[in-house]
Amino acid sequence: MNTDTGTDDLLASVADGVLTLTLNRPAARNALSRAMLDGLARLLGEAEADPAIGAILITGAGGRPSAPS
Repeated sequence: MNTDTGTDDLLASVADGVLTLTLNRPAARNALSRAMLDGLARLLGEAEADPAIGAILITGAGGRPSAPS
């Protein structure tokens, strides 16, 4: 599986059948950007079609994983 997200704001890696996606905008409390949404959509679609991916973990960089609602 290709883990190039197209942006530094979203990191991806695969290990032992787990796709880990890391929101990487800690200065913005990992608020989603258009580039992040595009990368997420593409990678989630690829993961769904890849039988080697058994789980997806979405996490955030920095002290807080996401902006408050």
